[in-house]
Amino acid sequence: MAKNALRKTSKMHFENYEDAFQVGTNEHIEYGPLKEEVIKCLKESIYELSVDERKCFISYYYYTKTIAVIAEETGLKESTVKSKLLRGRKKLKLKMEKKGFRYEDCKIFFE
Repeated sequence: MAKNALRKTSKMHFENYEDAFQVGTNEHIEYGPLKEEVIKCLKESIYELSVDERKCFISYYYYTKTIAVIAEETGLKESTVKSKLLRGRKKLKLKMEKKGFRYEDCKIFFE
């Protein structure tokens, strides 16, 4: 869900990646508050990741940098970056589920 939301806005350049999570005005009014809550929990969950996982996650999914570029910038091996992305996705999914949000229920907001 986070990956899709970040990729959807990756063509735009924001100073702060949180701008990617803005709620659009062309949505059904009844989804607005729910989407805002999903986005709030998503941001909180991303910030709960370790610093390295968060850097890799944001660089890869928001800034659409390649694994090779991320590895070069962070000084990590490419395999380590891949592992951090995989672990970050798994942790993010678990954190969102603990907060009561399943991908199947929330994907409508990020399509």
